[in-house]
Amino acid sequence: MATIQVILKRKSTAHLLAIQVRHRGKSKLLISKHQVPPAAFSEQRMRVQTLTGSLNRNAAARINDTLERTCALLQERITLLEACGLPFSVDDLCDGIHFQGETSPTDLFSFFRLQIALKAAKHKYASSQLYTAAMHALQQYTGAARYAFSSLTRESITGYIEYLRLRNLAPGTISKYLAILHTICLRAACHGTKINREQLFSGLHPMVGRTAKRAVDKSVLSRIFHLDLSDKPTLKYASDLFLFSFFAQGMSLVDILHLRHTNIQHGQIRYTRAKCGTRICLGITPQMQQIIERYQENGSEDNYIFPTLRGVAKGSNKEYKVYRATNRALRKISNLLHLEVPLTTYVARHTWATNAKKSHIPIPIIQEALGHTSIRTTEIYLQQFETQIIDRINERITRL
Repeated sequence: MATIQVILKRKSTAHLLAIQVRHRGKSKLLISKHQVPPAAFSEQRMRVQTLTGSLNRNAAARINDTLERTCALLQERITLLEACGLPFSVDDLCDGIHFQGETSPTDLFSFFRLQIALKAAKHKYASSQLYTAAMHALQQYTGAARYAFSSLTRESITGYIEYLRLRNLAPGTISKYLAILHTICLRAACHGTKINREQLFSGLHPMVGRTAKRAVDKSVLSRIFHLDLSDKPTLKYASDLFLFSFFAQGMSLVDILHLRHTNIQHGQIRYTRAKCGTRICLGITPQMQQIIERYQENGSEDNYIFPTLRGVAKGSNKEYKVYRATNRALRKISNLLHLEVPLTTYVARHTWATNAKKSHIPIPIIQEALGHTSIRTTEIYLQQFETQIIDRINERITRL
């Protein structure tokens, strides 16, 4: 566990106030410019005391204030990095922190780890995993444990993109990794690091091209619906979640698993999308009702409709892991059915939208049904379509 200790560091004939940070058998000193007589320093309290004729009350208060703020920054960083679970060094702890407070970070990977820890602290585990993968790829490319922001050049970034291509990473993955590096540089610049982002990244946007097909034919849905998984309860549960997503207008997995019985009112499900806060109301089809009843549990009506998150602390890492487990189960179903398109929870949402388009449903209605908010057309038409219209459309689309 990392520790912080305030000490006096003798330098020539002066004693300078310093913070000693220890972690994994290594230590680092953050030395201030404040000269403090030994008699004015309390090692037990780790504070500077007033010393008549040498250190007045105001001077001692200013030094202590700076000392407390710096120690608080260090302790906050220790807490973040230890909670994240990634290995870190004493240099990672101290990077960019001086007695004047947090200044510009200098090491790219130290700052990367800090951003990953911040993601985890906000329970954004998927983003944390993606940032971790991007950092590991960059570390493998550079072959360095530490890498100064000043070492980043347009040539090094171009080489990084080519390195990712040679590793046969998908164009979409390369684009995400580059976007993450750009974001890291942007945040470092906000902390005072001198980075010419326009010079580094201008024009370096890998062509993503057409993404792999993510929708499946309705015949595949019918095969999943009639697949006998009675002896494989884990796979049966995953297939029910997949089909429920399709029947429920492409509802996302996170919204499905957070549904409670209180969300059901008068034959409808009313919920707010976790991703963007859009409020959605949809009618319950017979197929949806059948799946809901399969997982009915006696007890308080504020219980989750589906059992995945029952007893799981909200926002915990365990919550994120159950989402991944569902997609692993869906991949096994894909193998059982020998499908060309691997099933994921997103495939169900994409399939609903694709079939809606094939049914000549206007794009604004599809966008409203999916709960999209970032498209202006959706906002223009949002109030023009009744829930009953979308329910009738959903009945037509989900008829197997």
